[in-house]
Amino acid sequence: MTDNDDLALPPLNQMLDEFESGRIPKSHIWKTLISGLYGNYDLVKDIRLWYSVIQAEAENSKTINIRVNDKYNQINIWQQQVNQQKSQTASYVESCQQSEQQIKGYADAVAVSEHNVRNSENTVSESVHIIEIAVASVTGKQQAIENISATIENNKNTVSQLTRQAQTAADNVAFAIIDIDGKATTVANTEKIVKDSEQKTEQWANQAHRDAEKIRETIGDSVIPEQTGNAGKLLGTNGDAVHWEDPPKIPDIPDPLPAQSNNSGKFLSTDGNHPQWQQLPDPPEPLPEQNNNGGKFLSTNGSQAQWQKIHDLLPPLPDQEGYDNKVLITDGTTSIWKDVSAIGAIPVGIVILFCNSGTLPDKWLECKGQSFNAVLYPKLSKLLGKNTLPNFSEVENQRYIIKADDSPNIEVDEPTRVTADTIAAKVQAINYELLDFGTITYNSRYVKPNPFGKSPVLLSIESYTERSKWFYPGWQRRYGMRSGHCDNNIVVQTGTSAVISSYPKNSGGSFDVGNTSIKTARCRVHVWQVGV
Repeated sequence: MTDNDDLALPPLNQMLDEFESGRIPKSHIWKTLISGLYGNYDLVKDIRLWYSVIQAEAENSKTINIRVNDKYNQINIWQQQVNQQKSQTASYVESCQQSEQQIKGYADAVAVSEHNVRNSENTVSESVHIIEIAVASVTGKQQAIENISATIENNKNTVSQLTRQAQTAADNVAFAIIDIDGKATTVANTEKIVKDSEQKTEQWANQAHRDAEKIRETIGDSVIPEQTGNAGKLLGTNGDAVHWEDPPKIPDIPDPLPAQSNNSGKFLSTDGNHPQWQQLPDPPEPLPEQNNNGGKFLSTNGSQAQWQKIHDLLPPLPDQEGYDNKVLITDGTTSIWKDVSAIGAIPVGIVILFCNSGTLPDKWLECKGQSFNAVLYPKLSKLLGKNTLPNFSEVENQRYIIKADDSPNIEVDEPTRVTADTIAAKVQAINYELLDFGTITYNSRYVKPNPFGKSPVLLSIESYTERSKWFYPGWQRRYGMRSGHCDNNIVVQTGTSAVISSYPKNSGGSFDVGNTSIKTARCRVHVWQVGV
């Protein structure tokens, strides 16, 4: 076995397949290749320098091929994305497909170049030259691939622009459809009006035709005579001919009404033939004077009128002896005396007889016609419609008292017993309303009726955001909200630039909304009545 026996040259295609798969060391492949070309193993040793250069070029060519393959894979990904665009971009998709065909063509060219290298039987210098040419060709193809990639990217941008234009066109079509629907509705309404008019016109024409037929039936073929010389007459017919005739005679006017002179205080009557003035019947006896009859009512027995006491209509009251500091309560049939504590559950506005000269029960006022504080007794003020009590002081010199308040007491001397419920009940007793102004905007004025009429009120305005919930928005001429009352109205005025300022230190707002002022926000106003 010679030195060259282990260098037996395998089939060229097999050797190249082994080289591409990496199953044969590169040094051995080249050694075998060169030995096969020159038939001298020793010569291989002398050209190792050439081998190293060629090996470096081959490695460089492999790196370039890998980059080409990466670009090719990336182009395939882009191609898939482009293929997912709408049908209106079909021309651009086709351009991308053509680019793909070009890339495949370049890949085929690269395969041809590799095949030429594998089949080369030239010298090592010629092989090197071929490899350099192949490398240059691959580099040019890489640049072409990058150019095509740029073209595909531009196509993608164009597709995006067309997509946006399509969306805009779709929006315009939607608006056009809405406009067309509105015009169609108008046309339909107009058509209905025209149709109704045509129907009414047809009805009137039919009615006129029927009237004409009736006239023809009445006058037949008669000719209507001229009206000349027949002024003041009516057109009539005897069934055969039409002629002018005198109107029916107006009946004579009855006797004229008698003059009213010297008949003051009388009334006009008639017996069916002649009207005449008659004297009014004498008035009944004069009503009795009301002097010293305060607290009484006027009644009559049919002949005379007289003043009567209210108690004359009531059943007899039980004897008060032994019932000091008691109150009289009735169920509508009988009356009994009970402890003062029994009147605690009586609603506001009830008036009872209080047979006691001592101190009045808590939350009761004596009915003497005096004024009372509407703020302390808001329910009574609302019930009476004023802050003046009725006057029953002259009714048989008795004391009548009215229930003025029914809110629960708060034990101020025992703080541990003060609960949220008792405080809420006490606050509820004060006249209070919450006015919702909804969503308001800047540079605007809003007005709602004062829930307490013209009474003076105390106001507290609030605004709302998701972060802060309800808070005081503050006020500056350009920013914020403010509330006030005028006569019987509650007024809200907003700033000229925004309803909530981004600088609460300037407007006095209780919450910092951030760097941007708010143009619109919800608004409500707390209203408390503080007088009458």
